[in-house]
Order: sequence, then C-alpha cells, then structure tokens
Amino acid sequence: MNTRLVCFIKNREYRIITLSCEVLVGHTGQQLADHVSRVMSSFFPDPKKMIRSSCHDGAANMLKASKIMRVDYYQHCVAHGLHLLLTVDSLNDVHEVQELLLKCREIVSTLHKSYLVQDELAATADRAEVEKLIVRMSAVSAIQELDDTFPVADEATDIDPHQENLRRDHQHTTLKLSCPTR
Repeated sequence: MNTRLVCFIKNREYRIITLSCEVLVGHTGQQLADHVSRVMSSFFPDPKKMIRSSCHDGAANMLKASKIMRVDYYQHCVAHGLHLLLTVDSLNDVHEVQELLLKCREIVSTLHKSYLVQDELAATADRAEVEKLIVRMSAVSAIQELDDTFPVADEATDIDPHQENLRRDHQHTTLKLSCPTR
C-alpha cells in the first residue's frame, strides 16, 4: 500500500493532506516515480514550480524514485528508523525484552484461545438447543400423526341403540383433529 501525502504551509499553518492511497502492482523506482508524478499532476497544474522533498525508508527503490522525480530534498523516515532500531538492533540483543515479549505473546495467545473456546461453547449450546427443539417437534409430529390415524370417536356412538333417550339428553362432540393443545 502506497500513500502519497502533500504537506504545505497556508496562512502560517502547516497542513498535511492525503492525495492517494493505492496498492501498486510493482515497487520499482520508475513505477513509484510514475505514480507520484501522476498523482501530483492531477492535483497541481505545474508541480515543477514547487519545492519537492520526500520522506521514506531509504530503500534503493525509494532513492531511485526520488532521483527520477528530481526531488530537491529527501530524508529518511524517523519512525521507520526507530522501528528498525528497536526490532533489529535492540530487541534481539536484550534478554529481558525478549522474555517480556514472549510473555505478551503467550497472554495474547491465551486470550485468543479463550475467546475461541467461548465462541465454540456458545455455538455448541445453540446446537444443543436446536437439537432439543427438533426432538420436541418430532414428538409433536408423531402425536399429530397418531391423532390423524386414530381419531377420537364420539362417545355417543358407543351407546346401545335401545337407550335413544340418553343420547338426546347428553351428547358429546368429537375433538378437533388439529387442536394444538392436544
């Protein structure tokens, strides 16, 4: 990812504006110089009238891009220099720092695993609840199927035909087949 910034002074205030933040296909000095020149010319009609300076990591391709663009001044990035000082020259030589970093990595790794375990437990609990619901739904479906197969008959139909008067006095109705509370 290459980011192109422009810095300028306006009304006695120092300002920085991001002009471009793109992924470049190649990082040769020529490709970098072409990209920067294209970006600059799209924002500034005559970039040759400006004092040009660049700040970069000091790599050969960046130095070449600065030369191609005829940069007036360039400097190495202080933040990058400090990063290299710490990661290359200091961290590997100081035993206490290495131990501290190892402990930090173990803590981060443990926390990461803990979150993964918690997520997996939550997912497992969800799956268990879904399985319980499926079992319950199967049982309800089986009961409904039995109700459809063997409907409950009216008790009045089982009465002896000689007792017709009882039938008129007390009649039972059949249960609805699709009653959800059954």
